[in-house]
Amino acid sequence: MALPASRSSLPRLLSFGDYEGEYFASASATHLVVALTGVGDVRERLKSYDFYRTLTNRPQADSLLLRDQSRSWFHNPAGRDALIEACRGIVNGGGYATVTFLGISMGAYGALSLGRLFPGARILAMSPPFSLDTARHGRNVVRHKRWLDANALHAPTDLDTPGENEHLILFGDAEPIDILNLQRFQAVGFPGLFVCPGGEHNIGATLQRQRRMSLFMDRLAAAAPLEELAAVAGAYPAYGACHAVQMLRARAHLYRGEMVEADHCLNLARWAVGEASPHLSLLSLLRLGLGAPQGSAVEAVARQARHLPGRSVAVPVEEGWELSFRSSEARQIGGTTVLGPLVLGSLRRTVPGPDGACTLSFRAEAPQLHNATGWRALEVFGGEAEGYPCLLTAGPAEERVEIPLELQDGAAEFVLRRGCFASGFDEKGSDDQFAWSTKLREPRIAA
Repeated sequence: MALPASRSSLPRLLSFGDYEGEYFASASATHLVVALTGVGDVRERLKSYDFYRTLTNRPQADSLLLRDQSRSWFHNPAGRDALIEACRGIVNGGGYATVTFLGISMGAYGALSLGRLFPGARILAMSPPFSLDTARHGRNVVRHKRWLDANALHAPTDLDTPGENEHLILFGDAEPIDILNLQRFQAVGFPGLFVCPGGEHNIGATLQRQRRMSLFMDRLAAAAPLEELAAVAGAYPAYGACHAVQMLRARAHLYRGEMVEADHCLNLARWAVGEASPHLSLLSLLRLGLGAPQGSAVEAVARQARHLPGRSVAVPVEEGWELSFRSSEARQIGGTTVLGPLVLGSLRRTVPGPDGACTLSFRAEAPQLHNATGWRALEVFGGEAEGYPCLLTAGPAEERVEIPLELQDGAAEFVLRRGCFASGFDEKGSDDQFAWSTKLREPRIAA
């Protein structure tokens, strides 16, 4: 079927400065989805569009895909007015009954800031920042800031007024920055706020992992009501004391050393969503490593930790060995392993060899700034089979930690505990969200 004249005359490719776009039109669609692309891999130019495949495979809706090569959060004035006029030409010239702006992160900010220029359009934003103004709101209001740091804001950027639009704004609970932005939207009474238990910053990836994306995009293309899309996403209205807000409050209490208050917030969050959020479990695992006095037994908390899903990391060591850790924070960054306060460790042979005594050694950096009431000594305990005996306590300035282990069936388990955590986010409002206790380097094994 041929395109109607109103659409066949519209441009398919758009280019205005660093803004680029592609328009996909059909003959019968009454719904246009304007999808704005996020930051992507900052090491290279954007090579594709977010939602390209999921939208172009659903011809019941036309799609206008946009990206910002300058990664200015669709704020770069060079070409912006021309881009808006081109969008107006397509929206108005296409004769659509429904228009939906869609985006994740930078794309979500673009959907909100551009979408409100189109009265009556629907806006579906996933994990947007509330503002681009780091001078007013701090460095943790927005993530990628290369363009923002190099250029002056040419207009107010706070998303404090909803405009004449219907909104669905989805936030996950994985990252404090997202929850803090949710609170900023809540503070101005912004409508349409929902939270996805277990949601990552990239909620699209969460929908894929939870096998919700196909139905979500089907219903979006069919112009289903936004509340229905929230249900398909597994989201619920973000009331003022929702579980995500309780998680952020709990973390702040932990950093201030207020354990009773933190436990109350954690309990409220658990009552709200139960086991639906693995990120709540990670926060609970962080809590387990704090609060107990140095020198206390670790058996009870280690047994609890074994039943909580944590982050796991495999650490490069000599050939023939496998060293792994599980904790609230467990990441390999170059030659450094970043770990939380309570760590379940495992060392095992990957090739046949004798059991018996061996030594695991490493450098273990402690944070200089950390939560109130925390302590910086590193305690090392044996594994569950031995009843978690204390093997050693290393001071925070100790050059190298050497752990005596006993291999049984080619493996040994152990527990590390350092009762504090560092967090740039909690200490000074930075965008560094890691809650870390130990940076482990140069692991070596002697057997």
